[in-house]
Amino acid sequence: MVDKFKTGYQIGEMIEGVEVVGDESPNSIAVGKRYAYVTNATNDNISIIDYKQHKLLGHIAIKVDAAWINIEAYCHLELH
Repeated sequence: MVDKFKTGYQIGEMIEGVEVVGDESPNSIAVGKRYAYVTNATNDNISIIDYKQHKLLGHIAIKVDAAWINIEAYCHLELH
């Protein structure tokens, strides 16, 4: 092992005006030529790690599009 990273938001960090109170729960990883991407289930984000420079670069937020949920719910009701 070369490095160990705490992915996701850290406990006590303020995100969108709310304090983070839970851990990140990393559960999947994809590795490319330069970066590793780690999904963090309880933070609803993906951490970007530059593993050659040994740095946590940031996070990509995973957000749900409410319009898509409404379309999916409508289609589900129409088909059944």
